[in-house]
Amino acid sequence: MIGAVAGTSYTVTVVARGPGGTSPVSPASAAVVPAAPAAPVTVPAGVPLTLTTDKGQLSLAVPAQQITVIGTGFAPYSTARVTIYSDPVVLATVTTDGDGSFAAPVTVPADLAVGSHTLLAQGVDPQGATRQMALPVTVPPTAPDSSGAGDETQTTTLPVPSGGSLTLLDAAGNPVTTVTVAGQGTYALDATTGTITFVPVAGFVGRATPVRYRLTDAVGSIVDGTYTAVVSEFSNENPDGPQPSTGSVKVIVPKLVVTRGAPSRATMTATATFTSAIKGRSTFLIWSTVSGKRVTLGRGTVVMTAASRRTAAIVTLNALGRSLSARPGGYPVAVAVTTVPSSGRTLRASSRTSLVLSSFTAPQPVYFGTGSARVSRAQQRYLTAMRARLGGVATLTCTGHTDDRGSKAAGVALGRKRARQVCSTLKAGRTVRVVIVTRGESNPLASNKTKAGMARNRRVDIKLTY
Repeated sequence: MIGAVAGTSYTVTVVARGPGGTSPVSPASAAVVPAAPAAPVTVPAGVPLTLTTDKGQLSLAVPAQQITVIGTGFAPYSTARVTIYSDPVVLATVTTDGDGSFAAPVTVPADLAVGSHTLLAQGVDPQGATRQMALPVTVPPTAPDSSGAGDETQTTTLPVPSGGSLTLLDAAGNPVTTVTVAGQGTYALDATTGTITFVPVAGFVGRATPVRYRLTDAVGSIVDGTYTAVVSEFSNENPDGPQPSTGSVKVIVPKLVVTRGAPSRATMTATATFTSAIKGRSTFLIWSTVSGKRVTLGRGTVVMTAASRRTAAIVTLNALGRSLSARPGGYPVAVAVTTVPSSGRTLRASSRTSLVLSSFTAPQPVYFGTGSARVSRAQQRYLTAMRARLGGVATLTCTGHTDDRGSKAAGVALGRKRARQVCSTLKAGRTVRVVIVTRGESNPLASNKTKAGMARNRRVDIKLTY
């Protein structure tokens, strides 16, 4: 029955109307209590992802969080139920308004597990058919840890929301991609996959000082957490240390190596030449020094079935390699090759270069004052230092953002002014393509309900493409 409220007792009477007039009212039927549609055991396939909240379509949630779920398109004055899955828990049962809409305050269950979940609103539409709307949300971990021997790098991977971001935070709360703890080691973030790597200092054993991180979704929801690495005794002092060069082989690399492919699956081509044609197996290793010890950033192998004086392999970067190479000017690395020929002695050689990820966004935005497109002195110093390391950059993309003061149109215009100002400062004296983008207030990093949040949203993000 359209318009009935679930759980309320009703009786039905009938009146016939025709050319001869109106009949007497029939006796009332037996009382009935309509029930809301039963909640499905799992989220049905194909449910439109149109459910939203008072903050927009958020994608991050935390246990005990209070949000307001907004649904539309239901029958007027009908009953709708809001349930959260994986294990279905009913959060609210509401009656829609005259337009068939509702805004239901709900509380995320305090014991909701880390992982992927779905908010589902279910009721009936104006024609009496079942209506469902869904909103996927993720509960991220807020205190992950890992353990390993002192000669091992440790990692944890966090869920980066679509349209959102993940960053490490330094002691002052600024966004960074690496954090070094004196005497303990270095945390490094691969923003393309959400992987945080910890490289311990040689000799450090124990529970490292945690690194802070911040997850942000597309509507500015924020989840802060800490990652802690626990280091046990060393089992190998230097597992990836290079061996001395043997001659007869040479590694060929340019001064700056730009990775290939999608940043999340970045590779580079490593080439070696020999003084005479050989057959055999060549293994290339990218390594660098982090926390005072040599660590591997990528590996690749090629088998030479025909005798040749030249060979090349595709070297795939690991999370640490992607993290360290995502910086203007690249990161200093060594490319080493070990060739085991079909006959004769093993050949070794290495060469140094700088490795840079083909495309990445600088972890630290440029921030602005309220309503202003002027770059402050402190931000000018930051841009000047970055400009000095832009050799090899093909495209600069500056994306301007604002808080929610003023109209949306004004925000779009101000975002564009800010982006132009930043890109103009960075381009000075360089031949580089510039792309200007403005998002206005549509992509906040924080809530605009606080002054601190508004300050974080008045920014320009800088993307470098080589």
